[in-house]
Amino acid sequence: MSAMMEDRMNYIRVTNGNEKTVHGRYAGRDYVFKPGVPLDVPEEVARHVFDFGREDKTQALNRLGWAKSSDEMDVALKMLAKISFEDPPELIEAPKEKGKGRKALPHSTGAAGPPAHAGGTEGGGFNSPPNGPRIGEAESAEGEDNF
Repeated sequence: MSAMMEDRMNYIRVTNGNEKTVHGRYAGRDYVFKPGVPLDVPEEVARHVFDFGREDKTQALNRLGWAKSSDEMDVALKMLAKISFEDPPELIEAPKEKGKGRKALPHSTGAAGPPAHAGGTEGGGFNSPPNGPRIGEAESAEGEDNF
């Protein structure tokens, strides 16, 4: 079994069957569950956000803000029931065709190509200062201080 497939074994596909987007957060990362769009997440995320695999769903309902009191529990449980969980599909690697590899680009030397003109101004896009004394050069007669 490939390492990629082993990593996928700890994932679960979550589909939000509600009309509104559900936002969750786990381990400093935000998760957005859009209506009808399956999202593959680590099982720990599903457990934390939706209490996946747990009998008591109270913590998830509180975290989601769906049941702030016991009066809201029935509606919240109906919303949670519209969240479905299933195994993600297996990843299938495309077979490599014999004799067909990456083709080199014509005139490829490995060096960068010629510079592209993007329509900007030459010289950094700013006007040069007028001709005159430069910093450290005296502007006035000798003996006067320049600050």
